[in-house]
Amino acid sequence: MVALVQTLAVAEYLSFHRAALALGTSQSSVSARIKALEADLGVILFDRNTRGVRLTEAGRRFVDQVHDAMGILDRAIKTAGMQAHGEEGELRIGVHARHRGRDRRVRALVRRCL
Repeated sequence: MVALVQTLAVAEYLSFHRAALALGTSQSSVSARIKALEADLGVILFDRNTRGVRLTEAGRRFVDQVHDAMGILDRAIKTAGMQAHGEEGELRIGVHARHRGRDRRVRALVRRCL
């Protein structure tokens, strides 16, 4: 997961140095993790040269999908937290109305809640 976050940072800054500064880590750590990720994937994600880095086509596609996946993970974490704190879920209310006047009030209440 750390390698993926670092990959997103390098893709954003197009610099290992600036990505490391933004992440509060060393440039060598970022570089080593991304090199290891590239080796694991068997894909070069970044073209490196003396002027900086740029994404390869494979890297661009990978970063796009990792970015989408991180958004999904973020929503899943938020949803789980909200569920655990009772901020999200389902509330069922049962109402037994015997009088006609109550029927209208119940329907009005249901419409406002939906």
